[in-house]
Amino acid sequence: MTLGLTKGYTPSTGDVANDSLYNTDLAAIFNTFAGLEADTPTSSMSNFAVDATGKIYLDGGGNTYIIESSSDTFKVFCGGSEAISINTSRTYPAGDLFLTATKKIFLDGGGNTYIYESSGDVMRFYTNDLLRFEIGATGVVAPFYDVALQATKKLFLDGGTDTYIYESSANVIQMYTGDNVRLELNSTTGGTGGTGSAGAGKQYVELKIGGSRYKLLHDGTL
Repeated sequence: MTLGLTKGYTPSTGDVANDSLYNTDLAAIFNTFAGLEADTPTSSMSNFAVDATGKIYLDGGGNTYIIESSSDTFKVFCGGSEAISINTSRTYPAGDLFLTATKKIFLDGGGNTYIYESSGDVMRFYTNDLLRFEIGATGVVAPFYDVALQATKKLFLDGGTDTYIYESSANVIQMYTGDNVRLELNSTTGGTGGTGSAGAGKQYVELKIGGSRYKLLHDGTL
């Protein structure tokens, strides 16, 4: 059956308070609730309708309830405080969100991309059901594949201040401490002669240490 509740019962056209049909409808509503409330429920219903912004109390009418606070926005209140809000596009927990150990947070609707605690204090990140990286109990991050940084982005070694490594330009790696470049690596192939050339066919690694540049030559032999 479908049971609709409104703020007041509205009889059908022509019904009056002492009409037998009107009284029969009211009796059906009360009997249904009596059946639902029984220790062994004797009634059931397929739909339960509450007026917009009306509350469904879970504590006998106190401060724990479910409500559609506005159009298509569903909220759960516990102890008078909002616990969770759900609308057509987002879910907003008002407090911490707890998962049972080893359960997953899926990021693709339940497919193969997820985050979970695989064992005590170990967090793992998966895409396509493959482990991509792991954060251990000691805080060590263990990538299982190559780690790619965008060009000119920095790898900080001090929490994000002034000590870092980065590619300052194409094929040039610089190492900084105190926001000053301490070492630069630059790899190229020498020409046939002239200033700065390593010689035809020879390669060198250019080091910049402090303000001086040094070239380590390599001619293809060890």
